[in-house]
Amino acid sequence: MLDLAVAAVLIKLLGFHWVFLPTLAAEAVPALDLAPTWTAAVLVVTGSGKRIWWIVAALTVLAAVALWWFLRGHGS
Repeated sequence: MLDLAVAAVLIKLLGFHWVFLPTLAAEAVPALDLAPTWTAAVLVVTGSGKRIWWIVAALTVLAAVALWWFLRGHGS
């Protein structure tokens, strides 16, 4: 419920952007919510183009490693 509220507030403040949809989906997966996906989404929407994509790429790799770790059973 909190993620739906965050999505609604961000859409109200920044307008609809395609990047909010995968962010909302990523927040629904338990291991992916370790990465700051809402922060990355806001940076993509408000950022200045190419400079921001390396941050998004790094966060994606971090989220993939967290998901792998979680699925292998190493989580708590």
